[in-house]
Amino acid sequence: MSCEKFVEFGKSVLASDFPHVASTGVIMLNSGSFGLSPKSVIDKKIECIQDFESYGDNYVRQSLLRQTEDSIEAVAKLLDVRPDQCVIVDNVTTGISNLLDTIVRPGDTILVNSWTYGSVKMAASLSSEVMTNRNSDETDVKPSSVQVVELDIELPIKSEEDIIEQVRKTLEQRSDIRIAILDHITSSTACLMPVQQLTKLCRSRGVLVVIDGAHAIGQVPELDIESIGADFYVGNLHKWCFAPKSAALLWARADRIDSLRPSVVSWLVRDHLASMRFAFLGTPRHQQRLRG
Repeated sequence: MSCEKFVEFGKSVLASDFPHVASTGVIMLNSGSFGLSPKSVIDKKIECIQDFESYGDNYVRQSLLRQTEDSIEAVAKLLDVRPDQCVIVDNVTTGISNLLDTIVRPGDTILVNSWTYGSVKMAASLSSEVMTNRNSDETDVKPSSVQVVELDIELPIKSEEDIIEQVRKTLEQRSDIRIAILDHITSSTACLMPVQQLTKLCRSRGVLVVIDGAHAIGQVPELDIESIGADFYVGNLHKWCFAPKSAALLWARADRIDSLRPSVVSWLVRDHLASMRFAFLGTPRHQQRLRG
């Protein structure tokens, strides 16, 4: 990830690019929760909303898919990845939940840890709790064979090797782990994790790796998603990258692209491009995802 130009910071930028924030009198330092969009992004979002509301048929049938492709290409260029490996989703929570819906199989064991984001941990846990027998009219539920293993990260952590060693021990103790969800930057403790080394460790044991990069895009200098080596990477664009809410990247390794399927089935679910499978999921609210 590279920046074409650097911008100045301070009161003048706040007044020119974030007047809606300046008018509140609040100095917003918490981009970690929802992020901030500059006025130019908000204006473009409003323009897209007006285009859709004024002539919805033309907007959806003539503009939406082309603008989605343009947005994918812009994100791919920013992060130096291939557009055909990228999908735009609402947020990391949505992206990882969608992934678990499609990649988890009966008998799988999922590795999370005590710093895993709450909703992501819930999504993993839900995969393991119950599955309804949809082939019968019975109202009872049957246990799922999916399990979740939670690594309780031990403190203090003095080096990257401390984290790597804790994960290594867990993988040695639980050889049945098939999926590992790893944070790039942890939400609760703001730790930059050694994701490249952890991914290499997991994949050497045949473990599929999902990176939660909710706070990485826009914060990690020279972010190189491809070099991490994960199977999937999900990162928010609205937190630290100034995109409107909600916009996030779901990236898949080249040999995993075909497994990207939206949980919501709609018209383009069988499209050969992963980005198009997620592009139209019913009446759209896509203005937050389109390139300005």
